[in-house]
Amino acid sequence: MKLIALKFRGVGPYKGEYAIDFAALTRSHMFLIDGETGAGKTTLLDCVTFALYGSISSNTENKIGVGDRNRLRSRFLEASADETYVHLIFEEGGHCYAVRRTPEYERPKQRGDGTTKQNATGKMVRVANDYEMAFAALTDDSAVSADAGSTGGLAAVDRYFDFLDEPGHTVAVASRASEVGKEVVRLLGLDRSQFSKTIMLAQGQFAQFLRMGPEDRTKLVKELFGAEEYEAIQDELDTKRKEFGDKVDGQRAALEERIRAARENAERIVERLESGRPSVSDSGETDTWDRAKVFQLSDSAESDIQSGLEGSCVSDSGESDTPDGQETSETRGDAWRWGLNESGAIDEPARSETDIVEQLQVTLRDVEADAQRLLAQTESQVSKADDKLAEAQRRNEAACELRESYEETQSARNRADELKSRKPDIAKQRRQIAQARQAAPIVAKQAECEAAQAKLDDCNARIADIATALANFESKKTLQQRHQEAVAEAAGEEAANKALEIAQTHAENLRKATKAAEQVKQASQKVEACEAAQTKA
Repeated sequence: MKLIALKFRGVGPYKGEYAIDFAALTRSHMFLIDGETGAGKTTLLDCVTFALYGSISSNTENKIGVGDRNRLRSRFLEASADETYVHLIFEEGGHCYAVRRTPEYERPKQRGDGTTKQNATGKMVRVANDYEMAFAALTDDSAVSADAGSTGGLAAVDRYFDFLDEPGHTVAVASRASEVGKEVVRLLGLDRSQFSKTIMLAQGQFAQFLRMGPEDRTKLVKELFGAEEYEAIQDELDTKRKEFGDKVDGQRAALEERIRAARENAERIVERLESGRPSVSDSGETDTWDRAKVFQLSDSAESDIQSGLEGSCVSDSGESDTPDGQETSETRGDAWRWGLNESGAIDEPARSETDIVEQLQVTLRDVEADAQRLLAQTESQVSKADDKLAEAQRRNEAACELRESYEETQSARNRADELKSRKPDIAKQRRQIAQARQAAPIVAKQAECEAAQAKLDDCNARIADIATALANFESKKTLQQRHQEAVAEAAGEEAANKALEIAQTHAENLRKATKAAEQVKQASQKVEACEAAQTKA
């Protein structure tokens, strides 16, 4: 934040209207507010603090009493209606802002006797974007006629405020006192207490600080500069340190575990390479593998890293200037290749992280070479196994084909033997078929006999039914007699006709029964003829 101008009236010992051109004062990067006790030096700082936060710098705890914002109004204006105000212009974040506040105070009534309360007010504006360059020009050296050490007076300072009063030169930011304070905190990032402890130091507490003992001075420093915030920061940093320390320890343990797992895996790869069956090259020589050859590059790299860490070098004669008894890569165990010490932990801080990472990269390249060799060996073995498997599959397919052919031949032989054993039965069946063909007419006659017998049985049944029905009727003679009697008795032609119809019906039934008897006789004759033919056959 950069102060530009301050204008106030009726504040503390200042009865009239005063102004300070901070833009002119700050060109020398430093200025001094000097004066006798009670001259109003602190009041100027109070005006700045009041304009920003609505309370004065000497009241760090916002307590009611001496220096309270309700007593900001000058006692010289107790019987005056003149307004007490503070108008401050400052720059923050590349923009210029203006804040105007009036405190809460008692003023004489406009009518009648007594006083009335004047409420606190506040508003805040920002210089419009289109006029920021023009306003900045007002603070240039060429625009200020006063010396760098002067305040400029009302005439010099009014140019700032007159510029802001022009229509369209400002944009409203806040229109109430409470809103102004929130906007100031948002812009500066400091609340009232933080501002008074870091930017605007209270004069009384600082003088007291010079006369205090070490313990009291430390306590006051905490009060002045908000040391509790730094203690909170320190505690938070310590918590973060522990948190990150635990995280690092966990990551270190995880890394060590992964290194151990990778190391075991690498050892298994080497064991499989050394225990694997030797392969035969194109030249017919046995292709064996020496573990020392794989780690030859790794040994050289380790020596270079170790010599770089220990600051050793090799002379032209080939003799090393490594001190006697100092551990080298050749004297270290296999753990050194994995960035570990003899206890199996990360070899740090004995070696830097870069050295450990480089050594791990070298070792991993060696392991990768081992893995590639094992992979090539395994692929070779798999290829041979595939060839053997293909040959075995071909043999199996040939054997399956031979077996199927044998089974088909055996099955044909069994069928031939079975047909040969069934030859007598076949001949017998053929004779039976021939006899059956010769007996076909007889079978047909037998079928006709059976049909005639069925028809005869049906006719006999019908004759029996008719005979049963006829048994229920009276004889013709009896019926005629009864007819005559009925005619005589009824003496009516109609009754006689009915009786005659009954008699005719009875006669018709007798005729049918006679015909049925003849048909039965004919069927019996046919049955007898069929039986005679069957007997002859």
